[in-house]
Amino acid sequence: MIDKFKNKIIRKTNKKRSAYQRSNEANKQIRKEVRKMEYIDHYIIRIGNGENFHNSTKDKVWCCNENFMKKAKTGDILWFVPTDSGGKVIAVATFVSASYRNIGVLINADKTDGEYGWKNNEKNWKRSDYIINYINLYDIDKLDLFTHVVSRSTVFNYNNSKCDIDLPNEYLKIKKYGSTCESITYKKCKKEKSKK
Repeated sequence: MIDKFKNKIIRKTNKKRSAYQRSNEANKQIRKEVRKMEYIDHYIIRIGNGENFHNSTKDKVWCCNENFMKKAKTGDILWFVPTDSGGKVIAVATFVSASYRNIGVLINADKTDGEYGWKNNEKNWKRSDYIINYINLYDIDKLDLFTHVVSRSTVFNYNNSKCDIDLPNEYLKIKKYGSTCESITYKKCKKEKSKK
């Protein structure tokens, strides 16, 4: 009888230890992710009205300028924000690479704007000679994250003092609870309602 009681206590203790060990392992994983995030830059990228961006999400590409191409490194996080949306973030992805688009007069080595589904009807749209490749695209339009960042640049580095959202922290939550998508369908972006 005493041996039975001892075995029961030992089993309960082992269960508690394993639960503790599991939570400890989870905490180690979180600390590892936070350390990794310290070396990752977050970029906010304006995407016009969003239609061209949505059309090219199936190819996991977007256009960029030469300055961004030189600064960005693999693993950086890209936050996509439509112009005139009040700074609403509609998507986030992980940067893989940037490259020069080889589009010639007679022969194109890369896809043209039309093949990506990019139309020239957006305000201030101009063909870009550089392209961003990304992975792990998250559609976060429904989260209603508003950066309220005011800038004339199309691509700029995240800065805590300028942005109303802690983007690195939000990214960890999105990555933990969200799921990646293959492409995003176009929806006209609504501006944030003014607070009265």
